[in-house]
Amino acid sequence: MITVKPSLLRVCGWMLIAAGLTNCVLQIVHLEDTPAQLAHLPHFLSMAVGVHAVMLVATPIFLLGLVGLYARQAETIRWWGWLSLVTFAYYLTFELVHAILQVYQYPVLYEGITTEEQLKAASDIANRTLFHDGFPTVMSAIAMPAVLIGFILMTVAMIRARVYSRWLALSILLLPLTFFLPWESFGRYVYPVSFLTYAAYGVLLAFEKREAAAHGRGHGADASV
Repeated sequence: MITVKPSLLRVCGWMLIAAGLTNCVLQIVHLEDTPAQLAHLPHFLSMAVGVHAVMLVATPIFLLGLVGLYARQAETIRWWGWLSLVTFAYYLTFELVHAILQVYQYPVLYEGITTEEQLKAASDIANRTLFHDGFPTVMSAIAMPAVLIGFILMTVAMIRARVYSRWLALSILLLPLTFFLPWESFGRYVYPVSFLTYAAYGVLLAFEKREAAAHGRGHGADASV
């Protein structure tokens, strides 16, 4: 049996709060992957680099917070539930690679652009980098079905754990739904909101009474998972 200090669970809770709220805001202000026209380029560069620089910081914090959430429910999460943590980490890794490319590539790629033709050529390179055929595409083709299954496993695992609300667990499915439903009428609005699910889990994890979490261990100094 592994013993996790309540203070560590609280830290993980605050990590989820910070990462969930940050990702929600980032997705609201997130622009398209390439600028639509030359006049938009200065604003696009500042926003794209800024948003993805923050994402580089928020993503590892998000993952660490999730580890705490799973650790809190470890006694009741089956082995297949832990697989969902692995697939979610895979999903966050893809997002991290996307952020790294925009932070480091875009300032160089779009430097000195003065015509629409140059802008189109640079944007084509950016799109080929992000969605290149070959190994990256194969990786995505393999990973995405696993990620989708992982979201389902996570939802079921959180419901079966019976530690937190099943309705909150069901809201985990909001994010993968944006992969299938129309982006302009659904995904654009729901994708940012989906990260609030994890902020809500963070609130529960950070402010939960540790005496209950410790299953009657007296002083409640440690939470067993």
